[in-house]
Amino acid sequence: MTETTENGTSLWPIITFAIYWAYLVVSYRQHKRTGVKTFFNFDLFSHGNGTTHGHSSNWLADLTNRQNGLDEENFLAGAVKMYEYILVNYASGNLEALVGFLDPDVFAVFSEHIEDRKTKGERLSLDIVTLANAKIVARDFDKTHCKYTVRFEADILVSTQNVGSDNCPQGSQKMLNAIDTWTFRKRKNAMNKNWVLIATETD
Repeated sequence: MTETTENGTSLWPIITFAIYWAYLVVSYRQHKRTGVKTFFNFDLFSHGNGTTHGHSSNWLADLTNRQNGLDEENFLAGAVKMYEYILVNYASGNLEALVGFLDPDVFAVFSEHIEDRKTKGERLSLDIVTLANAKIVARDFDKTHCKYTVRFEADILVSTQNVGSDNCPQGSQKMLNAIDTWTFRKRKNAMNKNWVLIATETD
């Protein structure tokens, strides 16, 4: 009795698997007739007759971005906000607000410029009037980092004020058409998800 019971018990996994497999086969045939994709016939990309190299490249770029957990549209929206945030705080000399947003080398350069303005008694403020364009011009992904380079075109109202030799404040304003290229980097699988500005160029 004990032996019979044990043999019956040991057959249940096999019987269960056979029933499950039969269900999958039937389900596959039904879905195939109705055109619903299952894991049997699902393709990541269908190379039809009308497929072009450009379409393949776009698909491959999208797949690479998804694999790296990136959404370029959301990234670019965040990069625009970061561009304005960094410029405004740089102009006002608020270094504390920039901690965590700048690479150490960039932070050192910004700090030097801010200290130089303080020494000369100069004050600077920036107001982005129009951001005409912002687009990703380069991408670089490796095993540890994601990197984007963004080109910004903006009309910026620059206000300067300094104390002259007669100790009277003197100020001026001008509209600047700025073309800046900034590179942002983020470490993959890091606790800190912030993008960090690692390089700046001005045309």
